[in-house]
Amino acid sequence: MGKLTKTKTDEIDKLRKEGYSQKEIAERLHIHPRTVRKYDPLRQGRSEERSVESRLSALEEAIRTCWDYIDLLYWVIERSPIANILEKKTYSCPRCNGKLRYDEEKATHICADCGHEYPLPEHLCYCCLSQEQMDYVEEIDDWVCRKCGAKRYVPKAR
Repeated sequence: MGKLTKTKTDEIDKLRKEGYSQKEIAERLHIHPRTVRKYDPLRQGRSEERSVESRLSALEEAIRTCWDYIDLLYWVIERSPIANILEKKTYSCPRCNGKLRYDEEKATHICADCGHEYPLPEHLCYCCLSQEQMDYVEEIDDWVCRKCGAKRYVPKAR
């Protein structure tokens, strides 16, 4: 994979924009396909690497969106007549395949084998992504995250 002259790189650019594949250009210009790939203008435009911070913020936004849907489904199920049926049934834990049991006191399902508790949507902090329980603060008349102190996020649909 050698260094090409300006005329060769311009030729690769011209042929690629005309719709030729990298293999066809390599055969036409009598150069290695990896050299064509290195100087391919269509490939160079795509190779922008996203930073870790931008990828993490996109992931956090995806988690928040999932939680919005979970909250919406929880809100619908909570108000439906089948809610009592769901509380009395047992389900398999998706983490260890153990049996889930409904805990009346905590109002959530808990796995009998691994002990994992499935948090209610009200316990999810949209600020720090914590799943711990929120504390009620009388001064502001709202629930606050135990980890970061942010107020509980409530979707506008309610």
